[in-house]
Amino acid sequence: MLSQNYWQSLVIFIASLPLAYCLTYHGADYSSLVNLENSGITFKDSGTSEKFDTILANNGVNLARIRIWTSTNDADYSLDYGLALAKRAVAAGMSLLIDLHYSDTWADPGDQATPSSWPTDLDGLNTEIYDYTNSLVTSFADQGTPIDFLQASTFTFTSRIGNEINSGILFPTGEISANGYSPLSQLLHSAANGAHDASDTVKIVVHLANGWDGSAMSSFYEQIFIQGEFATTDFDVMGFSFYPFYDAAATYSALQSSLDNLVATYGK
Repeated sequence: MLSQNYWQSLVIFIASLPLAYCLTYHGADYSSLVNLENSGITFKDSGTSEKFDTILANNGVNLARIRIWTSTNDADYSLDYGLALAKRAVAAGMSLLIDLHYSDTWADPGDQATPSSWPTDLDGLNTEIYDYTNSLVTSFADQGTPIDFLQASTFTFTSRIGNEINSGILFPTGEISANGYSPLSQLLHSAANGAHDASDTVKIVVHLANGWDGSAMSSFYEQIFIQGEFATTDFDVMGFSFYPFYDAAATYSALQSSLDNLVATYGK
């Protein structure tokens, strides 16, 4: 386990970073915070003990990204865990970006395991993902912390429907390499409908890895929109991961070129 001094140093480092003040949102994903606190980790700002989310807010962070897995175990980012952390973030003055992994564990391009309690056929999954997303968005609103952005993992009033969904979600049914784009397109459409039926203010984020790879990003969006399934009107924001230390081609210029092309094409 990382030492208390490490985490305190990390807090100081984050708090001292210059913010890009032209941006509307300055965000941080600190989903593991309560788990760290439960392990005895504490935080200080200028030598004074303080809650980590308060330190972030005091230093300009105004958007909290909170991951939620379908696990019922709080140590594994359950809904109850996310709801409690959201209350703290909103109390600190932050908006919410909720990152739905649609899995009992971490989801990324190579790992999108269907929750163990969910059906595995496409019709059943379309119903399940609609009901789950609808209920989750309602739960946040009911406790006074409505979602701004929802991410599909990759919706303060945003939600992300999925996390790094380049290869699909809910494998193997929603896996592109196995079944093409239509199952994924249907599942994203169902998830977006579930969110929108629960809230008329939530913004939907589609999240892909390797945002610098313009060819791959364009290929995904050229194929994901299918008549009667997922449409450009179903979502609001394109989100991307960018890890320049994983690939020499992952440069800022490549990222800018890729994003400029997507903005020009889709107006997101």
